[in-house]
Amino acid sequence: MTKKNKKQNINIYSKREFITNEKEKIFVDDIKQNFLNNKPSWRFTYSDLTSEYSILDCKNSLFTKLKNFESMTFKEIFIDGYHFHHKISNLDKMLKFVKERLKQLGLNENLEIYSLRLDSTTRIYGFIESNIFYILWYDPKHELYPVAKKHT
Repeated sequence: MTKKNKKQNINIYSKREFITNEKEKIFVDDIKQNFLNNKPSWRFTYSDLTSEYSILDCKNSLFTKLKNFESMTFKEIFIDGYHFHHKISNLDKMLKFVKERLKQLGLNENLEIYSLRLDSTTRIYGFIESNIFYILWYDPKHELYPVAKKHT
């Protein structure tokens, strides 16, 4: 990355498809196929510490959940547990806040964002580089990526 372009353009997925079910596809970079067999590590380098979704506002249970995720591979998290943890397929469905904050944090607004479910409403969002999940936001009320409630 040159000094002129400080924005991160990180992408673990690209052209080759790895199909988890008929409805969803995850794109796996040929070079980084082994990524799925790696266990995650956590970084807070790019964490948004000044917004209402700051990781500083999290409950202590977050660290227990992160520790539990460390015993799993990315395959177990994102493919076997796809209905709970996944790549955000369309950033436009997230709050407008997200793209604005990515720019303010010096990150590419087209960054691939991932969601990890901690409980029924709580999520953490971040991006992945190699086997490192960079935690950006803690969302205790599932507000950053609103979804229609089923059966209501």
